[in-house]
Amino acid sequence: MMMQANRWAFGTLSLLTVGWLALQLVIGVTGMEAVKTWPVTSFKMFSGTSGADFDYIVEGQVDGDESVTLDAGVLGLTELQLDGYLRRQVAERDGELRRGASHHLAGLASLWSRELSMTVRELVVRVEVREAGTRRVSQVREVARWQAS
Repeated sequence: MMMQANRWAFGTLSLLTVGWLALQLVIGVTGMEAVKTWPVTSFKMFSGTSGADFDYIVEGQVDGDESVTLDAGVLGLTELQLDGYLRRQVAERDGELRRGASHHLAGLASLWSRELSMTVRELVVRVEVREAGTRRVSQVREVARWQAS
């Protein structure tokens, strides 16, 4: 009788473990599909602010020659997630363009156009470099530019 209870408990614990692992996999994969920066977007431990001494600024030229600065919240992202995407997919802080940067900027422009219900014709990505330990901007560099063809 005791042996059968142990088997039942072991089987139940095994099923719960498999279910928990499957849930973790689903959470990771759905976050990866949504933003393509897995695992950062899926797990809350990475949602804090960056201690870096730079900021990415994305400006778009929209219909009517209006210049608009991209707010990460418009895309459903945090500033840290957008910065991570730009750093990994577009350009490093020193201005070195990543392979396929133009493709990634075109995708960002397309997504942003849908959210704004306007056509983004040009994107400019700049890096604001701050003095160490302060918020004062010491330098602004353009690292990438994309224009609709």
